[in-house]
Amino acid sequence: MVKSCAAINCTKRFKKGENIKFHKFPKDEVLRKKWLLAVRRKDFIPKDSSLICSKHFVEEDYYINVHGNKNLKVGSVPSVFDFPGKIQKKTPRRKLIRKGVEEPNVEEENGPSTSLSSSNLFKRDVTTTSVLTESTLARQPKRRKRQNPIYMGDFEEDDLQNPVKRRKYWEISQATLRKQQKTIKMLRIKTRRYENKISSLNSLLDDLKEKNKLTAQSSLILKSMVL
Repeated sequence: MVKSCAAINCTKRFKKGENIKFHKFPKDEVLRKKWLLAVRRKDFIPKDSSLICSKHFVEEDYYINVHGNKNLKVGSVPSVFDFPGKIQKKTPRRKLIRKGVEEPNVEEENGPSTSLSSSNLFKRDVTTTSVLTESTLARQPKRRKRQNPIYMGDFEEDDLQNPVKRRKYWEISQATLRKQQKTIKMLRIKTRRYENKISSLNSLLDDLKEKNKLTAQSSLILKSMVL
């Protein structure tokens, strides 16, 4: 099944090599409800395959982990959408002139029109959207990178003031250090093996050269290939 975005007016689909991520709707009921309110799709019930692409999140909704991958922060809510406008077209009033007499204006006869102009509708829609955005942001809790830290990058500076989190940070940092030391040790072993092989090949080339089975020019060429 092709991955596609469930947001209104979004036609993004998964393409190999394109730097766009797709996120499933959260299983947490509170956060899931926030996503549904943000999407604004009437009677929409997301399935397990329903996705929202990264175009609908701001840069602050992501963080880079220790492996260099871009991940969505826990508690993030999509906030960038292209909703259809609510601007209504104003029907022009026609004035008919019969026998040199202008017909009375319908608006003047029936009183002021209750319909709003397109510009007023647009201004009202923008104002309402800005107010909703500000109130939504005010209600949102402080976003954290991860509820249960796994990597050193999951911690914040304030976490070190908490004894429990400070202990957790120490354990993860020590585990990371041991892993890096183990990797360095393996790389040193491999380097030593390659150096021994190069030394053996150089000795073999020198021996062949002494026995006049290899010219000096051929020996230099082979040595450069080994190195």
